[in-house]
Order: sequence, then structure tokens, then C-alpha cells
Amino acid sequence: PRAPRRRARRGGRDGGPGHAVDEQGQVVRPNAEAVVEFGVVAGRIGRAPPVVLASDVLKDPRAQLEALCDALGIQFLPAMLAWPAGPRDTDGAWAPHWYTTVEASTGFEPYRRRQVDLDAAQQQLVDECRPWYEKLYALRLRA
Repeated sequence: PRAPRRRARRGGRDGGPGHAVDEQGQVVRPNAEAVVEFGVVAGRIGRAPPVVLASDVLKDPRAQLEALCDALGIQFLPAMLAWPAGPRDTDGAWAPHWYTTVEASTGFEPYRRRQVDLDAAQQQLVDECRPWYEKLYALRLRA
């Protein structure tokens, strides 16, 4: 049987930790594979991979992208801060379902803190994920 499709949801401080909900609206339990993968990558490169908090990028796109490029050992280009509206060949199969706002954008929108209302099951999942989120939050890029 095919795994249920998941829809990302936000919760907690600055949009995290996130959780997933399947097509029937049921909360999907956290999966430790991402934590294991993070450790594998860290072991391969000898340090923690860059951790980027979306709200930090929206608060100061240039500084965050410069810090990310530096961490990755690539050149920052001012062109990374703006782009032409419209679809791209690299958007992938989900683009028609998820990218309407992205396709209309031409740059980063200012950060807006959002209030998210969670039911009890969703809040429980956020609470379960919080220790993982806090560890990653402590490793986030700081510009």
C-alpha cells in the first residue's frame, strides 16, 4: 500500500516545529529518519549542516542568504534576492498544487508572525517534536 500523502502544517515558535496531516486530516507521528539523516550528513561533512529558519530569512533575506552561501562555500549573488514571476522548469510535479503564490512572487515577502490554532492531537505532536526543533533551532544560521 502507498503511504498517505502529507500536508505540512506550522505550529510553535516562528513556524516550528511543524507537523504533518494526512489526506483524512489525521496527525502523522514524527519520523526519526530526518534526525538520523541530519546526523549522517553531519558525520560526512564533519559539522552540522546549515540550518535555516524561514522566519530569519524573511526578516533579513540578504544577511541570511549571505550566511548560507558562506556556510556552503558558494558565492552570494544579489540576484538571489529577486526573481521573475512565473513557473520554472525546476518546480516539479507539485508546483500546480502548492506554488501559486511562489509563481506570483518576485522576491521575499516581509516576515509576518501567524497565529496557528491546533487541536489537542496536533498540539501533542508539536510537544513531541519540540525537543528536536529546539536542537535544530540552536544550530540555526545567525547572520
